[in-house]
Amino acid sequence: MAPSEVALKKLYCSFFNPPRVLNIEENTAITDRFGLAAEIARKAGFTGVQIHAAHGDQIL
Repeated sequence: MAPSEVALKKLYCSFFNPPRVLNIEENTAITDRFGLAAEIARKAGFTGVQIHAAHGDQIL
C-alpha cells in the first residue's frame, strides 16, 4: 500500500510489486494511529514526537 500508485523508478521496480493506493478509510486509519501514538508519548512524559517519512520519496 502507498499514498499513490506511482511505481518506483525502473532501476528498482523489479524488486517491488506496483503499489496499491490507499483508500480514504485506510489513509484516515493511519493518520489516526499517528495521533494516538503522539498522545501515548505525551502521557508517557515526552514533550514531542518526530515523524520520519522520507523513505519512498522519489524523483520521477
